[in-house]
Amino acid sequence: MSFVKLLPKSFKSFIFKNVLKGSWVYCPCCKSSLATFFPYGNPPRSNSYCPVCHSLDRHRFTWHYLEKEYDFFAKIAASPTVFRILHVAPEPALFAILSKLGRKNPNVLYVPCDKFAEGYDKYPKITKNYDLTALPEADNSFDLILCSHVLEHIEEEGKALSEIRRVLKPEGAAILLVPMDLNRPDTYQDPAINTPELRQKEYGQHDHVRLYGRNFGELVAQHGFSVRTYKCETIDSDTQFKLGLLPTDWLFEAKKV
Repeated sequence: MSFVKLLPKSFKSFIFKNVLKGSWVYCPCCKSSLATFFPYGNPPRSNSYCPVCHSLDRHRFTWHYLEKEYDFFAKIAASPTVFRILHVAPEPALFAILSKLGRKNPNVLYVPCDKFAEGYDKYPKITKNYDLTALPEADNSFDLILCSHVLEHIEEEGKALSEIRRVLKPEGAAILLVPMDLNRPDTYQDPAINTPELRQKEYGQHDHVRLYGRNFGELVAQHGFSVRTYKCETIDSDTQFKLGLLPTDWLFEAKKV
């Protein structure tokens, strides 16, 4: 094990923020200006991983959307009641922003949740043990729901989407992201693909139960939503590079109809 791996995460982040300080890339999650982002993934994607806050391209894409398109902070300020956020399987970089906001702002209630895996105990203390197909929350209770790279793990996808709709306020929004094969017009799912080995081969990951195609937004709409599709490719190329975004990423904002 290298010396760097032995250092606390906070100290490593401090080192990287100062050693890699520059103006080539910018992380909107931790507000760091750096010389570069690191490669990440298998195969590695260049310009993907922020060494300061550990965000990936899709996390920065989500936060960019919330700030620039969804107008997140203005919606909080304009909310007549406490603005309630449900964050499913919270990513560390976004959790850091939203949990701090929940602590500092009495007008924000932040509820991070995950379906706890047996033998895994690294969930932040405030994380709720929730099953997305049976949420223990009241109807119409959240202004914003974040759910990224979760639905592809859930066999009963319809139940999960119905639960998201149930707990979403009438004027609320669910921000959904999933891994997609943009070469496929339709989502690929076969009950015979039921082992980790087959799922790795056919879906690209051993614990995925389907591979979404370009019709993901249509699938969501079938559960009582209107859906806006926001494609990273519509962002200018300079901004894509600066923020370390993946041009093939799509984000979906779903609202009740």
